[in-house]
Amino acid sequence: MSRVFLALVIVIFHLVCATSGQITMHVISDVPDKPIGHLQVHCKSGDDDLKMRTLNDGGEFNWTFYDNIRQTTLFFCHFYWGSKDRVFDVFNRKIDHFCSPGNDNYDCYWVARVDGFYISRNKKEWTKMYDWM
Repeated sequence: MSRVFLALVIVIFHLVCATSGQITMHVISDVPDKPIGHLQVHCKSGDDDLKMRTLNDGGEFNWTFYDNIRQTTLFFCHFYWGSKDRVFDVFNRKIDHFCSPGNDNYDCYWVARVDGFYISRNKKEWTKMYDWM
């Protein structure tokens, strides 16, 4: 009986690993560095603190992760640009459909612009999601 249980656990593990792809989040600055200053971004999840990053105009910050087995992974970022700031989820299952599923991998692109924040699956077609506060 224990061999059957072990075999079942191994099969389930392989199925879970095969269906949960790698996700790469890209955060891009498209705001001018002058006169206001560089874009600053601080991203976190419940498990990971990715620390404050400073992006030049055109700069990119990215990270890779796997969604948890319950598909409840959430990453949020706090954006600062001069006196403006905004906090929002950059990844959760409600946003997932904006990302590009590839060969078991996903890419999500966020860009901060003067008029707000946009998401894309391919860096060609952008959907505005948020304004600056």
